[in-house]
Amino acid sequence: MADEMQDTFKEMGGVQETSSKPARKLQPNKTSKAAAASVARSLARNEDATQSSFFSPNTDASANVVLDPTELKRRIAETDWSFAADNTSYLTHNLHPYPAKFIPQIPATLLQLITKRGEKIWDPFGGSGTTALEAILAGRRAISTDLNPIAQAIGTAKTFRFDLAAREVLSAFQKNLGDSFSTERDARSALKLGRSKAEPFIPAIPNIDQWFHPNAIAELAHLRMLISAIEVPALKTFLLANFSAIVLKASFQDAETRYASKKRDVQVGEVVQFFLTQLKHAVDRSTKLE
Repeated sequence: MADEMQDTFKEMGGVQETSSKPARKLQPNKTSKAAAASVARSLARNEDATQSSFFSPNTDASANVVLDPTELKRRIAETDWSFAADNTSYLTHNLHPYPAKFIPQIPATLLQLITKRGEKIWDPFGGSGTTALEAILAGRRAISTDLNPIAQAIGTAKTFRFDLAAREVLSAFQKNLGDSFSTERDARSALKLGRSKAEPFIPAIPNIDQWFHPNAIAELAHLRMLISAIEVPALKTFLLANFSAIVLKASFQDAETRYASKKRDVQVGEVVQFFLTQLKHAVDRSTKLE
């Protein structure tokens, strides 16, 4: 996961390699076929899959009744699928940017129409976990799989529920980080003390100074170093997803979809404060899932 998230540091930071060659079409390989077959067998046996799995505690299968085909067709035809007036960023749906996400109202509506409470839902192209989260909210059990490791991390983070142990570790992590970067003087001291351990987490990005201020590079590496020490796997993934979510903001990239470097000054401690704000927002939203 460390290598994968360091790749995120590069990709989300706007360091894009361009080429005149057409994009390579992704072909299914033995690994992806085997994974799909494994999940399919698990669904057939009604067992838990070994892929990214998120479960709702409510498994009352008698709660909902699936509509008959005629009524289902009528309901689908009468639904305004634009959901133009609806809030699409509630709970953890806006935890991390992700390209071409569909709005949560689409899977939420379909889940209510064609599935029953307690049933297991598999999204084989799960992306950032939109369907998985909506399945949990609807009282279904969810399996979300995706070849993109960033998608897997986001999906895990969006559906993460804190137990007591994870809460204690996270609380200590937030407090220690906040105290260490409460002032510029404290931030400089923390970065100096952790420099030798943080340096291996600086990815070998060509022209890194073109895309990141030296202060941003140091603080992103420092954050990765601290996150790597977390021993609760799901919590570590939650922190990595939130780390990934602030890399673009910490970079010189001009906009999310505009790959141009626009240099600016970055104050000492600024990137860590980005992360703390992002993390607080994510934790507040995740708490509402409980």
